[in-house]
Amino acid sequence: MNKHKIEILPAAWDDLREIGEYIAQDNLDAANRTVNKLIASLRRLEQFPLSAPLVPDIDLSREGYRALGCGKYLCFYRLVDKTVYIYHVIHGARNYPVLLRNLNPEKNTEK
Repeated sequence: MNKHKIEILPAAWDDLREIGEYIAQDNLDAANRTVNKLIASLRRLEQFPLSAPLVPDIDLSREGYRALGCGKYLCFYRLVDKTVYIYHVIHGARNYPVLLRNLNPEKNTEK
């Protein structure tokens, strides 16, 4: 099977950094393990980019947005040609529908 390229976008890197910093307030080792586990999960997308389900939002799923679950976190990504673009990594308890609306500015017409 061909490998796909993984591109973690700046917002997702910021998310990973913030997750690590938050957990490190209590436990540096746990922070490192969590971030490393998240990155390892993202790297598996090189081989299996369509393994995660499409997001529940109809418009975003039509555009190919997927959500990979990793422990308590969700990694939002999209496969474009042979590249997997990682948009965000967030805790599953967060209000991620708002975040997803921000991925698709055309849909964000309500104020």
